[in-house]
Amino acid sequence: MPTKATESLLMDVGSLVINPAPINKEFIYNEDYAPPMVMIPAGTVGVILKRPETPYPGQFQVQFVGHKPYWMHGNEIVPYYGDLAKI
Repeated sequence: MPTKATESLLMDVGSLVINPAPINKEFIYNEDYAPPMVMIPAGTVGVILKRPETPYPGQFQVQFVGHKPYWMHGNEIVPYYGDLAKI
């Protein structure tokens, strides 16, 4: 029996992702100021805002809950499957 199925990318704009390990990110204010570190705890859910593009090859722009958008490498994030997420 035929079914109507469509394919979609797991890592597309609007897709939910989760970081399996803690991530340290820096705020960059200027060259004379040592930027503070920002820790994004493991298991934080985010949404993909942009897919990889020329200035940031292989990186997705992701906005994690409670944080500003960051450019993340594809190996730093995984698709979010709700309660089935494997961290």
